[in-house]
Amino acid sequence: MALRKKIGITLCLVVPIAVIVPSVLLSSAMMDYYQRRIDADPHSGTSRWLQLTSADWCSRTWRPEMAATGYRRFYERYPGDIRRAHALLRYAQSLEDAGRNADAKDIYSKYVTEYPDLEDAQEARIGINRIEKCRP
Repeated sequence: MALRKKIGITLCLVVPIAVIVPSVLLSSAMMDYYQRRIDADPHSGTSRWLQLTSADWCSRTWRPEMAATGYRRFYERYPGDIRRAHALLRYAQSLEDAGRNADAKDIYSKYVTEYPDLEDAQEARIGINRIEKCRP
């Protein structure tokens, strides 16, 4: 078989797989499936990781409402986790992306109150100012 033909066959197999598999794994139906798995055993290490990761992917794929819900669940469910501050800030940012500015401002304020010494507190303050300046 000629090299050119082998490359053509390989591309015909790899390209669809490289497009279809991520699309299926990141679909809203799969995100709902992941959430059901998390809810079944919320205190396992895998559930913690999956909750934050699925929220991150929802945020990256322009689904801020789903992302906000995921970050809120992580923040509420895992009070001892060190990534809780990150989840709270991302929750506020997702709310802002979803157009829920009043809620986002409240969560940004909560972040500044709970974590005033972290570097991201300045980012939360900027978010508050951005929301206040954008109001008509």
